[in-house]
Amino acid sequence: AVKLADIFAWDIDFIRDIRSGDQFKVLVEKKYRNDKLVGYGRIKAAFFTNQQIMYKAFLFNDSDGIAGYYDENGKSLQKAFLKAPLSFSRISSKFSKRRLHPIFKEYRPHFGVDYAAPMGTPIMTVGDGVVERIGVTKGMGNFIKVRHYNGYTTTYMHMCRYAKGMKKNQRVTQGNVIGYVGMTGYATGPHLDFRMKKNGRPINPLTHKSPSAKPVSPDRMEVFLAKIDQLSNKVLMAEAVAGLTKSPT
Repeated sequence: AVKLADIFAWDIDFIRDIRSGDQFKVLVEKKYRNDKLVGYGRIKAAFFTNQQIMYKAFLFNDSDGIAGYYDENGKSLQKAFLKAPLSFSRISSKFSKRRLHPIFKEYRPHFGVDYAAPMGTPIMTVGDGVVERIGVTKGMGNFIKVRHYNGYTTTYMHMCRYAKGMKKNQRVTQGNVIGYVGMTGYATGPHLDFRMKKNGRPINPLTHKSPSAKPVSPDRMEVFLAKIDQLSNKVLMAEAVAGLTKSPT
């Protein structure tokens, strides 16, 4: 389940987007020792229907031999930024040009998203980058600002503490834990105030479409299409067998 969530993490928020009626199909490697199942390996293909939209993933090696997941058109499922920087309970405040501040009781812009979460919940950087600023201010409390590529920056506020090793100019990789949810600074409860900018201009993280990584190269497309046809057929065959052997209820 965790591997499945990781594959689609750039397109589906598994905390906020999942609905009753969503479905998935997974083709996964099984590991045997002396004819006994001892565990599972890589997911080779996955189909996930979320809110009536079908997402597909196929494991394939790129021209450098590096394995990654691609959709049926050869586009990489990996994006520049994750959909969310943590596992959260709810969104307590959205991106807004005019929000009633919970402490000062006046309307101010809120160019970020507040994720309510238990104290100490790990916070991940949503993309590769470098720690540009780390410190404490009266309003933001303990915060980290990460500089990404192509003019993007992200800021993570109100932490109770930083992850070990975090310092200015520290390189971070997408998914790295950089700190933990707290309520330092101007905060009425434990949450993460997450902000994103492009060339200095605020961006709504909930609606921003993240750019994808490189697709399957044209010289590998024929091999890729043959591979996904093979994997899709395995999923369909397994589904057919399951349908034939399914007991009536």
